Amino acid sequence: MKHRLNTDKKNIRASVLFLSSLFLCSCATENVIHSQLPADVSFNQDAGHGNLLIVTLRLEDGGELPFVVDTGTSGTLFDKSLEPKLGKPIGTEMIQSWGKHEKKSIYAMPKLYSGNTLLMTGSNAITVDFKQLSRQAGRPILGILGLDVLEHYCIQLDFVAGKMRFLNDEQTDKKNWGTSFQIVALNSNDARPSVSQNLFGALGLHSLIDSGYNADGWLMPKFYEQWTNHAIPLANGEVHSPDGMFGGEIYPDIFLRVQSVESDGIGLNFLARHLVTLDFPKRMLYLKRTSSAR
Repeated sequence: MKHRLNTDKKNIRASVLFLSSLFLCSCATENVIHSQLPADVSFNQDAGHGNLLIVTLRLEDGGELPFVVDTGTSGTLFDKSLEPKLGKPIGTEMIQSWGKHEKKSIYAMPKLYSGNTLLMTGSNAITVDFKQLSRQAGRPILGILGLDVLEHYCIQLDFVAGKMRFLNDEQTDKKNWGTSFQIVALNSNDARPSVSQNLFGALGLHSLIDSGYNADGWLMPKFYEQWTNHAIPLANGEVHSPDGMFGGEIYPDIFLRVQSVESDGIGLNFLARHLVTLDFPKRMLYLKRTSSAR
C-alpha cells in the first residue's frame, strides 16, 4: 500500500481509506454496548502536538499493541509482523488511500481488547507494514484503530488529561461537552464521519473528521487558494490565513494543507485544541475549547 506519509515528523499521516462493505461492522444493541464499556485509556501527551494519538490495546494472548486512533480510516489495520497471529488470509480486497488503489489480503478480525474489555469490531482486517510510520512517530506502531470499532462507541478525547474515555451517552451529562455538531456521511459513496463546515469558515461543505491527520486539517485547492490569497474577497464568516473559522469561532495560527481530494478535512491538531466527544451512535460531535489550546 502506498501511504501518504511524509518524512517530516510534523507531517505524520496515518489514515488509510477503506471503502468496502467487507469492513462494515456487525452491530449489537446499545444495551450490550453500554454494559461492556472499557475503562479509560491513556494516550501520549504529544498527541496533536507533533504526533499521532496512540493507545495500547491487546490481542487475546495478552501482548500489548500500540494503536493509532484514526476516525478517518474505515477499517482496523494490523502490522505485518502480526500476520502469524491472524491465521491464513480469507480473501483479497481493493483498498484506497488518498486516491491510490491496491489489492491487499484480508484476514478474519481477531479478538481485540482494551484493558480486559473485548471491543466490538468489524469482521475483517488487513495488514500493513508500519515500519516507516513507527519511525516517524518515534515509537512502535502495530495497528490503526478504525471506524469499524469506533463507530460502536461514544468516545471522549481529553488532551489535557491524556485520556480516551468510553462513555454511556444515555446516562452521561452532556452540558459540559461544548458545542454540538451533527455528524453526517462524507458523501453518498463514503460513510465516514464529517461535519457540514470547514476550517476556512465556508458552510454547507463537508469536512472529514480525521484524527489520523497530523495537522489542523486540509482544504481542497479552490478553498485553499481563497484562504491563502488575501487579495480574494471573502464571504461572511470566512477568514484568511493564518486564522481559521469553525462553528462561528476564530482560531488563530491554523496550519492547513492543500489536498486534491473530494472533501475538506479536520485533523488531529485542531481537535487537540478541545475536549472532543465523538458520539458515534447518536451521530454527534461535541467540541469544548480548553484552556491549554493554542
